[in-house]
Order: sequence, then structure tokens, then C-alpha cells
Amino acid sequence: MYNGLHTSKTCCMQSFFIRGIGMEEIKLNDLLNIDVDSEEFKSARITLNTEYNGKRHIDSWLKRDEREEKYGPDFSFWAESPTNKKTYIKNGNELVVVAIQLDRSDEWLLASICQITKINIGAPCEREPVEKYRKWFNRVIFRLSKNAQGYNFTLRRFLDRCEVIEVLDKPYSGKKFPGYFNINEKMSDLMNYLQNTNLGEDWKKELKAVKAVYCLSNHKEHKVYIGSAYNDNGCLLKRWNDYFNTLHGGNVELKKLFEEHEKDSNYFLDNFYFSILEIFPNTITDEYVLEREHHWMSVFDSRNPKVGYNKN
Repeated sequence: MYNGLHTSKTCCMQSFFIRGIGMEEIKLNDLLNIDVDSEEFKSARITLNTEYNGKRHIDSWLKRDEREEKYGPDFSFWAESPTNKKTYIKNGNELVVVAIQLDRSDEWLLASICQITKINIGAPCEREPVEKYRKWFNRVIFRLSKNAQGYNFTLRRFLDRCEVIEVLDKPYSGKKFPGYFNINEKMSDLMNYLQNTNLGEDWKKELKAVKAVYCLSNHKEHKVYIGSAYNDNGCLLKRWNDYFNTLHGGNVELKKLFEEHEKDSNYFLDNFYFSILEIFPNTITDEYVLEREHHWMSVFDSRNPKVGYNKN
């Protein structure tokens, strides 16, 4: 008889460099070697992109098309602010270093470095990537406390404060798999990791490898659903994809909730969080997984309609 929790697997590190304790700081400019005092770079800019209208720029960047892959994100190359018409790009030949905020407010991904070739008003400027820096695009993560409003600044203001904390051996593809028992992800974020073909290969690999008992938590109503993944190839990954495709996953009470909020397409995406309670190798019987699912239903009292969505 199988007897309990498995130790969470850990994913392989993506980076070939992470600053260690006692090591000397490596600055972003140690990699780029840009002389901001020179005539060539005195008008250079850095864009520190966070979000727009509540949508994180890193999420849209991870879904970039081939054009933006080559020329950098359009949202970084506006000559003027869309709100106050403040002019950022004046000469038409500026170098622009593009950084995008990650999950921590002081951690940034170096996404692109381009030279402006033509100023456009009301549309992103035309630009060309600077090829000598391309090897660092989407691979360098640096730390910087911005402490300033806005997103477009002179490069001179921040370059010497950017401390490299990680260089990835392949382009950044989203949040690393944190380990099975550290998952606590909003449905919209988890969908982004698992359904975008450019993202989350480590997530997909790990979730495909196990049967599991999982928990869906509705943070708005403070209720939970306990479920299990077993039987089919792909196991947990396949089961969670059922939720992404239907939002309710076919569960009776969640289908009722879906119908109640049918006009609010983001209700499930914004309020439901996914976590894992127990994992099992694919060799474990489905009957045992179901036994453990019912155990966790009892632990959470999730058959009680006041606190849960389970029916049986």
C-alpha cells in the first residue's frame, strides 16, 4: 500500500550564473559596455515596463509574435506618452534599452535593445535591434529599485544601478516551476504558463508526470473544491487543461457557479487559485488516488455547501 506524500520534485536550473554570497556585484553595463557620457549615447533611453490598464507587460511579451521577437515590444517604443503627450524620443536615432518587470517589483528582464530609425506619432517608432547585444535579449535578469513614476527614462539615470542577478542559458519562458507543493497560482496565470506553446515547458513536464489530489480555492467566496487527476495520459496536466478549456472542468457545482457568472468572463480566471495537496507516481492505482481525494474532502469539509463545492 502506498503511504503518503511524495517529496516535491525540483526543476533543473535555467541559469548558468547566479550571484552568490560574497561575490562582487556584476552590473548590467559590465555586459553592455555603454558609455552614457559619450556623444553617441547621451540621448539613450531605458524603458522600465510594468503594466498598462491592469495587464502586466511580461504576460503580453511572453505571447510575442515573430516581428516583436526581432524588433522588441511595441509598448516600449512610443515617442510620446498617450496620456500627457510628454515627448520621450526627439532625435530619431536614440538607443533604447527595454526592460520588463517580473514577479518581484525590483527584478527586470532585459528584453531588447534597439536603435530608433524613425519617429512616429500615434504609433510605435520604427527601430532596428542592435545585433551585438542580441545574445543578452530575454536572458539577463537584473535587480533595480526604480523609485520613480513613469516608464521611460534617460539611460544615464539607471544604468549603473542595474545589478545582474541571473543569466539564463535559454530565453526566459515564464515563471519557473516552483515545486509541486509551492504552487498557488491564479487560474489566468496558470493558463498562461500551460497553454502558450512558448511557455512553461518545465511546468508541463512535471504536471504530466504525476497523478494528484488538488485544491481549487475561490478567493472571492472563500470556498474550495477538492479534485483528483488519474487514469488518463498526461494526468494532472490534462485534468487542469479541462478547467482552462471550460472554466468549470465539468464539476456539477462549478458548472452552476459558471452559469451564475456567465456574463463575467473573468470571474473564474481572476478568483480561482490552483494548488496541489498530494502527488503520486503514475504506477499508483486510481482507486488509491480516489481514497486520498475523499480524505482531503473530509479535511476541508468541502462537501459542506457553506465552504465547498464537492457533492460526493
